[in-house]
Amino acid sequence: MIAEIGEPVDVSVVFRRGKIRPVAFEWRNRNYRVSRITGTHREMRGQFLSLHYLVMAGGSDVYELSLTTDGMVWKLNKIHWAEGEQEPGSRPGTAGFPVGRGHEGRRGTGGGTEGRRP
Repeated sequence: MIAEIGEPVDVSVVFRRGKIRPVAFEWRNRNYRVSRITGTHREMRGQFLSLHYLVMAGGSDVYELSLTTDGMVWKLNKIHWAEGEQEPGSRPGTAGFPVGRGHEGRRGTGGGTEGRRP
């Protein structure tokens, strides 16, 4: 199940070998430590670069984070709830999220390409 979020988040990052790596993020007063980056990609939106990261934070849920260079804003775009997990509305602090179906700190900049770890 996929929950569409689209909310700004604070993200802590490290820079390693010319790449940016999200290591933690805060969403709705809760801290999430990134345990794994499962994918990245970048795209140009006009004159601005948008960086996208699929990350895991301790469990089997996957969080879609993005950074746009237009204002240097991080967002939590979606949460991909793991199979067999609770419905988003039954999780603490998640009531009222619109749920869709589809395909699979601090601010910083950087890049990566799809399928490569930053």
